[in-house]
Amino acid sequence: MNKCIHRYLTKCLTNPQPPGFADFIRGTKTLYILSKKFNYKLLIDYNIHPIFKYFKFDENIYINELNNFTTKELLPPIDYKEIYSQLLNLFNSKQDLYLLTNSFYISCMTHHNDHDIDAINSSNNFIKEMLRPSDLLEELFINKINEINIDINNYIIVHIRIKDDCFFNENFNIDKNFDNLVKEKIKITIDNNCDKNILVLSNYDGYLQHLKNLFNNIYITNNLTIHLGSLTNKNMENKIQGTLIDLLFMTKSKEIYSISQYGGSGFSYEIAQIYNIPLK
Repeated sequence: MNKCIHRYLTKCLTNPQPPGFADFIRGTKTLYILSKKFNYKLLIDYNIHPIFKYFKFDENIYINELNNFTTKELLPPIDYKEIYSQLLNLFNSKQDLYLLTNSFYISCMTHHNDHDIDAINSSNNFIKEMLRPSDLLEELFINKINEINIDINNYIIVHIRIKDDCFFNENFNIDKNFDNLVKEKIKITIDNNCDKNILVLSNYDGYLQHLKNLFNNIYITNNLTIHLGSLTNKNMENKIQGTLIDLLFMTKSKEIYSISQYGGSGFSYEIAQIYNIPLK
């Protein structure tokens, strides 16, 4: 059986910005479905990106790939339909594949037949296995639950997706109109969920204490976060850990309320789809 190895590169040749983790997850789901269709074995390269040491190694999911084969990058600015077309050609080649992509599964973007639904469910199970936390990450997660004293069995999440500028611009400021929208939506969410704990997460950790000062009955993790496609040496391990702890909170929430400057959040959407969590 041929192998398809998905590699989460930390530096790309075709795009100055490697994909974020939600994009990588989406691409992995697409590669899983195509691997099943074309009789390939999908594996995730465990060694390239430091994120994977925080997940349990499973030889059915991961591979410790040490060769120097060139990784084919199928990312924007290539059009997504063209990316998918190139993937089909590669799988038809019946050769081992070394890829990085954030591709959508195109047939599932237009309609859902029984085969597509089964394939999506199977790919979601693959991602769940891929994201099983290591003992260290599990310990960090439990410590954070105890630190913020949240009811782990009865909470919902408000996830605020800020423009990526917040990661790279030290002088970044929240747009006032968006700030007002966030406050309005949080108030509505609090009013409509009096019986639940409300955990507010964001890719812009500097914004959360401001919200906590305004709404003292919300929970925040106080985690440092990072764009997992743009690693820096400054506090990198703490930021990776913080981002993954937030991810674990999302996977166990009762509902996810997403507020995004982009009109949508891939992080919220992918986690909600994979773990069958209502997304609003």
